[in-house]
Amino acid sequence: MRRLIMPLVLAITLASVTSDTPLPPVPQPEQLPVAFIGATCAETKAPLSAITWNVAMAPGMNPMYAERRAPIARVLQQLEYDVLCVQEAWLDNDKRLLTLASGLPPANVFVHDTTGLNEDEEDTCKNVPLDSLLECVSAQCVDVVKEETTICAIERCRGELRKVLVHDRRCLNCLASQVGEGVETIGHACVHGTASRIYSGRNGVMLLSRWPLTDREVAFLPSSYANRPVLLAQVRVPGMRTAVEVACTHVSSPQPIPPFHRGFVTWEDEQRAQVRVATEHLLSRAEGRPVIFMGDMNFGAGNGTTVVDYSRDALDDLYAEGWSDPAAGAVPPFCSVCGGNTVRGISGGPGFLLDHIFYVSGFRLGGRNDRRESSGVTLQPLCVDRLLDRKVSVIDHAGRDRSTNLSDHYAVRVKFGFQ
Repeated sequence: MRRLIMPLVLAITLASVTSDTPLPPVPQPEQLPVAFIGATCAETKAPLSAITWNVAMAPGMNPMYAERRAPIARVLQQLEYDVLCVQEAWLDNDKRLLTLASGLPPANVFVHDTTGLNEDEEDTCKNVPLDSLLECVSAQCVDVVKEETTICAIERCRGELRKVLVHDRRCLNCLASQVGEGVETIGHACVHGTASRIYSGRNGVMLLSRWPLTDREVAFLPSSYANRPVLLAQVRVPGMRTAVEVACTHVSSPQPIPPFHRGFVTWEDEQRAQVRVATEHLLSRAEGRPVIFMGDMNFGAGNGTTVVDYSRDALDDLYAEGWSDPAAGAVPPFCSVCGGNTVRGISGGPGFLLDHIFYVSGFRLGGRNDRRESSGVTLQPLCVDRLLDRKVSVIDHAGRDRSTNLSDHYAVRVKFGFQ
C-alpha cells in the first residue's frame, strides 16, 4: 500500500563570472540527495527510508514466541532500511539475535539496559493468599509451554485474578511483572520477594541505522508495569550538510485496569505525558534540523471503514503541535494491527494503525505551542507502505507444522526526500 506525495523540488543554481582579475569562488548551494518516485514504494528511490516494527518477541504476552524468533531474524537480515525502530525485543538474547542478524557494527545499533530500574518493594504478595490462583493455573495450564503460562492464566483463571485485584493491587502488580515465567517461579517471586517491572525491568526498544548513530541520548518516560525509554540519536545522510534527529520508543498500551503510576487516572493520561516527554527532548536537541519520531505508539486515528480510532488523545496532541503522520493519510488506508493476524489471536474485527513515523516539516517547535520558522533542510515524505504482513511456516513445540504471522504488528515504512 502506498501514497504518493508531491515530488521534491531539487534545484542547483550555477553561477559563473568572467573578469581579468580572478575572483574568489562563489559558494554553490547544496545539491540535495536525488529522489525518484516509482510506481510503488518499493521502487521509489529516496535518500532516507525509515521503518518501525514491533516484533512481539514477548514471552508470556504473545504466543509462539520461540517458534517466531528465527524467522524474525531471517527477515531482518534481508530488510532494507536506513533507520529502523524495533519494539518488544525484551530479552537480552533477543537483542543480541537481532543485532547479529542486522550485520551492523556497534556504532550503528543503539540499545539501553534498564534492568532493575524502578522496582518497588511494596509490590509483593507476602500477605495475600495465592493458593486458589496458583492451583487454578497449575491445573488449567498444565498443557502449555512455560512462557505461555501468563497468557493461559489470563484466559482460564480470570475469577482468581479478579480476587487478587480486589484484595491487593500491589500483589497484582507483582504477578503481572512475572510475565513469561512458569507457575512455580511466579509464586516464589511474589510470595517471598518483590517485583514491579516486566522482564526484570528490561525494555524492548532498539534503534538501528545504516549509518552511525551519533550524539546518543536516553530519556525515560513515566510508565506503569514496564520501563519505557525513548532512544534519541543523529544520523547523517550522505550529501546532507545537516544531521537528522531520530527518536524511537514504545508508548504504553491501555489495559483493562487503570495505570498504577502516580498522577495518571487513565492510560490516555499516561500516553499523553509520555509523548510530551519524548517530543520535547527530541525537539530541544534538533535546533531546526529535520526530526523523525517513530515507534509503536498504541494510539491511532480511524481512516475510512477499515481502520478505526484507538486511544487517540495523544495523537491529537501531536497533530495540534504540527506533527505529520504519512501513514494516517495512506490511500488506500491500511492497519498495522489487524484482524486475521495469528499472533494477535483475533480472527476478525476492526483494524488499528498504532505504528507511526511522525515528522515535522515547514517549521520547528520551540516549546509547547510556540512555532518558529524552520531553519535548514526539511523532510518531504515520498511514499508510505506496510511491510512484513505475510505468514511463515514454523514447527511448534509439539512438532506440528504451523502457519503464523511474524508479529501481531505489521511494519510501517516511510521514504523521505529533502527540500
